[in-house]
Amino acid sequence: MDHVWFRGNYSSWADARRDSTGYDAPTILEKVRSATLSVIAGQAACERDSVTFDRVEYSLPLLASLLYVATRSRNAVHVLDFGGSLGSSYWQNRKFLEHLESVRWSIVEQPHFVDVGKAEIANEVLHFYRSIDDCLVAGRPNLVLLSGVLQALEHPYDVFATILAQRIPFVILDRTQFFVADLSDRLTVERVHPAIYDASYPSWFFNLRRFHRFVEQSEYRIIEEFDSWERWEVDGDAAQNKCVLLEHVEDRRR
Repeated sequence: MDHVWFRGNYSSWADARRDSTGYDAPTILEKVRSATLSVIAGQAACERDSVTFDRVEYSLPLLASLLYVATRSRNAVHVLDFGGSLGSSYWQNRKFLEHLESVRWSIVEQPHFVDVGKAEIANEVLHFYRSIDDCLVAGRPNLVLLSGVLQALEHPYDVFATILAQRIPFVILDRTQFFVADLSDRLTVERVHPAIYDASYPSWFFNLRRFHRFVEQSEYRIIEEFDSWERWEVDGDAAQNKCVLLEHVEDRRR
């Protein structure tokens, strides 16, 4: 059973939003909350997109990138996890991070996620904030993580530019959707199988060449680009999730 599928080629976010329920649907938070608490209680190995698993299904490109950042940063990772839910990526990778000298994982999320995160999930490593500015006031990260989030934003390149303007040493984009062929960015609606939860939301598929040009015009360079395990078909057009590791040029020279 495919757990999600994508349809459409919408001309505006408003049109796609009218044809979907949105990421702020209450059922999403409750499913993610329940799954995350199962992981914390040791009843599940990990959670991804509100689904629990008996064994951790690693994103190996993400894990390799996290450890690369640690080796370049005096054995420390201080993560700003933008759109990081209730800590999915942290809980999945914590076994490989526990030996590091310093780990801080700060999630920037929607207010209702932050409220639950602070009340039920936060610990000495995991913290929750409503904005990038709030997170930066609390401490300077050495890494920004965007896992499956860029495609969920109304203005993804504007937000990406804002993040890059912070000049944080490393940026990782994981589970980010790109067309295999040289097709224009396309706005679709992603529909989740009701067996998981009944929800749908706007979702972008990106042109890889445009993304490369955007990075080339920034102060960052691509260190590595991996294919993730997830592949899609959108109205007959093939797409591939990717993990991309970026490093600020000043840090690259050191």
